[in-house]
Amino acid sequence: MQTAYSPLAFCRSKITSVQASSLPSALAIATTDDVQYYDVRQPRMPLFTWAHHRGYDRTLALSALSVHDTDAEALVLSSQCNRLLCVYGARKGRFYAPHELPSAVPVGVSPTSPTPPFLGRLGTRTALVEQTDRGALWRQYVGSHKDDEQFHPPMPRWTSQACRNDLLAKQVEDAGPFGEHEVTHIDLRAVYRGAYHELTDVSGHARSARARRLSRITGTRGKGCIAVSYTHL
Repeated sequence: MQTAYSPLAFCRSKITSVQASSLPSALAIATTDDVQYYDVRQPRMPLFTWAHHRGYDRTLALSALSVHDTDAEALVLSSQCNRLLCVYGARKGRFYAPHELPSAVPVGVSPTSPTPPFLGRLGTRTALVEQTDRGALWRQYVGSHKDDEQFHPPMPRWTSQACRNDLLAKQVEDAGPFGEHEVTHIDLRAVYRGAYHELTDVSGHARSARARRLSRITGTRGKGCIAVSYTHL
């Protein structure tokens, strides 16, 4: 699709997602500045534009949210940098103010995600599935309270291997970025003896101040082994 709409704006903003619309001859586009609806038959100007004010985010993606009304549709704008989900609704000739959709991931869990959220039909309901950067999947159902009264969510059946992985995951303790250490032993006895003999006078009298400092650094006399600890960041 070729469009002549605001070529200067497209130089500043970048298209991040294109979503096919269920409305006749419509197409939705998400950019780093706004969400736009186009009529593919007349693509020179958008039908409607929402400024999302979410900054220069190249991970913004549009996903279709299933609705009961065949003459309307709802699109969810998401980001892999945070858990903010915004719903943009449209009907033939009408466009509605966006509103927020609660995230399936609880507050306090990592806000970043390796993939956009998944919105799909599960039975008679729409399920929102989100992933965390540690591979966890969180799910919630999206719909009206009337649908909640008539819907009974299916119970998942986990394999024996999935149950074992869950048990192992609960037993593993994350020590954090400073939890992994590596110790390397370096034998400096030869270096110590050579420096010690050079700094000791011929008659074998007391060592100089420099030799005493070297002895404190390398350890006791004759035992010049140092353990060096490295921390992986």
